[in-house]
Amino acid sequence: MNEMSLVTVIARWNYITVMCDGQATNKESHRAIVEDVKKFKMLGSEQFIAFTGDKLLAEEGAEMANELYNMGYNLHEIASTLQQKMIEQIPYNEQYRNDVQFAIGGKTNQNSIVYYVISNKYNSVDQMQSYTPDKTSLFYNILGGDYCTFNKKEALEKLIGKNNCVLPEQVLLSQKELNSMVAQEDHQVNDHTSFLKITL
Repeated sequence: MNEMSLVTVIARWNYITVMCDGQATNKESHRAIVEDVKKFKMLGSEQFIAFTGDKLLAEEGAEMANELYNMGYNLHEIASTLQQKMIEQIPYNEQYRNDVQFAIGGKTNQNSIVYYVISNKYNSVDQMQSYTPDKTSLFYNILGGDYCTFNKKEALEKLIGKNNCVLPEQVLLSQKELNSMVAQEDHQVNDHTSFLKITL
């Protein structure tokens, strides 16, 4: 079994950015099997699903999200449907370490930014996290990167402050710097990054 590690999502009222490293690692040998995995998929031109954890389960979930998008589901419907499917079909199993997390978001039909975080570690759709930034807020999530010793949340907050994160390019710089810091400690993270930016 193969797993993928680091994805960061940052959202303000008028944009959302996603950055991921490119490594997929064999769970047993802890060796990198792929160095340039893109851990997100666009849903149309203004929405996305990003994923980390068990590679096969994550890719299957991304494909299901794409099918739901093509059937006309909105972001909330995609996230809640996928969360329910994980509860029913692939609950987290500590023995097999089959964890998988998704961030699903982008621009809504109401011309706002929203994203949801779902996981097969959640036991209920009510545990799904929802973020809709207003003009004064900045929301972020860090998925994966579990093998580093420092506090990723604190590190990202310092980088956001240092880079005066107002513009998406400044946010992406902070995400890139965090990725590099994690890659120095976490054997499952590399410096080969991919990113996306969606703006209103």
